[in-house]
Amino acid sequence: MVLEIGPGATPHPRSNVFLELEFDSTETKIKQRGGGLQDANFHGRKIFYYDGSTFPFSDNQFDYVICSHVIEHIDSPSYFMTEIFRVGKGRGYIEYPLITYEYLYNFNVHLNFIKFDFEKNTLFFMPKSETFLANFFEVNKLLYKTLECGWDDLC
Repeated sequence: MVLEIGPGATPHPRSNVFLELEFDSTETKIKQRGGGLQDANFHGRKIFYYDGSTFPFSDNQFDYVICSHVIEHIDSPSYFMTEIFRVGKGRGYIEYPLITYEYLYNFNVHLNFIKFDFEKNTLFFMPKSETFLANFFEVNKLLYKTLECGWDDLC
């Protein structure tokens, strides 16, 4: 069994079960999904909603866990990782934006910088609130505008 956490509008085809945050509002859901309005088609596969705390699954219930672009949104990455390891059997995939991407665009729904240290085999995180990145809001706003433009418009 494969669990996917936070599938957004594009669930992975190999996932059997999905875990999605129960959003407070449609506006929050759209904002967290990068402005996407489309809901996912789960093709009848089971989806569970949770409040952002303990995952509603048993220990070692899944053979593999997929978590793509979720951990940077989490209030407590340490606890989140503990839950991933608890419900998974130590196998999975975690994807997150590079720190350089965060410095350029500083998406306000991303709460953390995430970095994997290959030498220490450790995933590090730092709350963006503990940095001075907010002081560069005007620069980030300009760079974010480049994302909204197509290549031709940008040039």
